[in-house]
Amino acid sequence: MSTTTQMNLRIDATLKRDGDAALAAAGYTPTQAVRTLWRFAAQHRNQPKVVREGLAFGATDGQPGATEEVRARISAIQRGANIYQRFLSSLGVSEADVEALETDTTPLAELRERALLDRFGDEGLRGGGR
Repeated sequence: MSTTTQMNLRIDATLKRDGDAALAAAGYTPTQAVRTLWRFAAQHRNQPKVVREGLAFGATDGQPGATEEVRARISAIQRGANIYQRFLSSLGVSEADVEALETDTTPLAELRERALLDRFGDEGLRGGGR
């Protein structure tokens, strides 16, 4: 049996509360999240660039991992969100309207099958063909 060690750290109370809630919603405990992070770091111990890039997802300017590539990606996401907002506004549609729409969760394979059956029916091929 492997031995375990205890880690103690300080974190902003609001960040901890919000992070705990997000982890719980995703089905994780804080301990599971930290173990996953440490496992990732250990697996890439000889690849510091991979570890930096793996941790850069939450970095902001002035923090380790806030690479130019990460800043560029965040900027692109923000530009895309702005384009989306302008598009909705040009249509007179609000985000609440979009969120209220029902979403079809039918698997793609089933949709393809339905389309083929519809096409065969249109061509008189359903039920044995010609």
